[in-house]
Amino acid sequence: MFILMQSTVDQESSRGIDCDCGVVVDGEWDGEWVGQWRVRVKDGALWYEAAENLDGMAATFHYKDAWDFVLYTSGRIEVGDVTGDPRFWGAAITIPRAASR
Repeated sequence: MFILMQSTVDQESSRGIDCDCGVVVDGEWDGEWVGQWRVRVKDGALWYEAAENLDGMAATFHYKDAWDFVLYTSGRIEVGDVTGDPRFWGAAITIPRAASR
């Protein structure tokens, strides 16, 4: 999903944004679909990497399972929780929704 997000970042809405956010995906299964990642958006580009620690993130997006993450990222459903500094939620909320609809 991160590769999809990276390829479909909305250049206009992400222009001027410079933030680091966390993405946490819980679930029953181990492997590539469950874990936590650091996501950085800066001037229309998105980078991601697996992360052991998400301290210091402007916001953290939390999904109960991989299905919720996939369906939210692809624009199918509105799920998940966000925590962090509310001043950054407006900018940060574009990160998981980077996939075009």
